[in-house]
Amino acid sequence: MYMRYFLKTVITITPKTTLKGAHNVMTFHGIRHLPLVDNGKVMGLISEPNLRGILDEISYRSDCEGVWKTPVIEYMTKDYIVVSPDDYLRGVAVKLIENESSAALIMDKDALVGIVTMKDMFQLLIRIMGFNEPGLRIQLEDGEKHFNKALQILIDQNKKIKSIYFLPNPEGTKSLHIRLDSIDAEEIEKEFGSENIIVKVEK
Repeated sequence: MYMRYFLKTVITITPKTTLKGAHNVMTFHGIRHLPLVDNGKVMGLISEPNLRGILDEISYRSDCEGVWKTPVIEYMTKDYIVVSPDDYLRGVAVKLIENESSAALIMDKDALVGIVTMKDMFQLLIRIMGFNEPGLRIQLEDGEKHFNKALQILIDQNKKIKSIYFLPNPEGTKSLHIRLDSIDAEEIEKEFGSENIIVKVEK
């Protein structure tokens, strides 16, 4: 999946926006990252964690109102991640983790065309894996060994598979996890043998 999935109109502020104005925009829209844009050009970025630190600083100062009126450009960062609409999701996720960042700006040449956050990625993962919907999860240890047989059984039973994934085990093997659009645990256990499988209904 490419970053084009996350293209959207981005809420921005200008370098002249005050700290109070930036705080109000974040609060109103329920967002945590605000690019500073001047005449179509991205100048920097301010994020909620940075703003939170500034608010803590303000609370100890006598000139609170004066600080609130400070242009946000004085507190912005230019150290932000830029990605392309054609960058692949996996690479961007790795880049965010390696840089301990929670957002990346999506730029098409010099134009800001989107923003992707770790929250966006988690929400996408939940939808892809079907974690937000009720179903049945099958877990088979040494999953690589049993994958073909398990898949054939489910195909023969005409089961609707939502997602398939492997998780590493401490001993070096991988457990196979299959989520089904079904809650008939008894039928599944009977086919596989309850001693070889963990079946869990997830609501």
